[in-house]
Amino acid sequence: MIDHTDQANHQYDISDFWNALDTQNIRYISFLKPPAYQNGHSGYSDPFDEQVFITSTINRLQESPEWNEMAIMIAYDDSGRWYDHEMPPIIMNSDLPGYDLLSGRDLLCVTSPDEKSYDGRCGYGLRLPMLVISPFSKENYVSHHVIDHLLS
Repeated sequence: MIDHTDQANHQYDISDFWNALDTQNIRYISFLKPPAYQNGHSGYSDPFDEQVFITSTINRLQESPEWNEMAIMIAYDDSGRWYDHEMPPIIMNSDLPGYDLLSGRDLLCVTSPDEKSYDGRCGYGLRLPMLVISPFSKENYVSHHVIDHLLS
C-alpha cells in the first residue's frame, strides 16, 4: 500500500526504502528507523551497531544520484545514556528548596510530594544531538547553540 491514502500503518521494512532509492522513486521526505539492535538504546543496542546502521545508510545515500539534492537529518528521541556527559543548563529557579535533589537546594524542576502545583526549578533534560548531513551543509561545522522546540 505504499503511496496509497488509506488507513494503513505505512511503516515498511527498510528494504522498501532501498528499492525506491534504487528505482529513483524515492519520496521527498522519508523517515528511517533502524532495527532495535541498531537504534542506540542502551538496554538492547550497542553504539557500534548503531554506527554501522548510520554510516552504511549515509554512505549508500551519498552514492545515489539523488544525493546532490538531499539532506539527511539524524535526530534522537533520548540519549540512551551512551554519550551525554554534561548537566544541561538550569532555566528557572525553584520555590521548592526542600525537594530539589539534583545537586543541592534550588537546582531541579520537581513535583511536590502532595501533587499540588508549585513552581519547581526547570531545566532541560538530557542533551540530544541532531546531525544534518548534506551537500548544502557547512563543512566541519558544529553549532553549540541550545535549541528547544518549546522555547525557540
